[in-house]
Amino acid sequence: MSSDQIAIVVDDRTYEVNKNKLIEKSDYFRALYNSGMRESTEDSVQLQGLSVTGLELVLEFINTSKVQVVNETLEDLIETASFLQVTSILKLLTSEIRLDNCVELYSLSEVYGTHDLRTACLKYMSCYYHPMLRRPEFS
Repeated sequence: MSSDQIAIVVDDRTYEVNKNKLIEKSDYFRALYNSGMRESTEDSVQLQGLSVTGLELVLEFINTSKVQVVNETLEDLIETASFLQVTSILKLLTSEIRLDNCVELYSLSEVYGTHDLRTACLKYMSCYYHPMLRRPEFS
């Protein structure tokens, strides 16, 4: 593996990733590699408690600046983006709020402490109050 690549290990999966892109997009990796701690010199990082799905979505964003936002993977995406402190994903999600995901995004923003996403969801709900009340979540 070249010196500008690192391996990220989640569960039994290993992903080779450009170290500079990680540092640029993730406050977690920026802090890790600028800390001077032992981990900052290793060529692999083991991440515990994250889903493979969430990591793959975040790595897709880190590599392409795009991410596929679908309701089935919202929690994985938000959990991983929050943990790795990829704030640009969380900002992107504020523009992805729709009737079919607003309640879930709001709930996840509460769980993971993403204040800007929570505020955006509340604003969306107030703008689309009547259509929101017709959603099954409010029946």
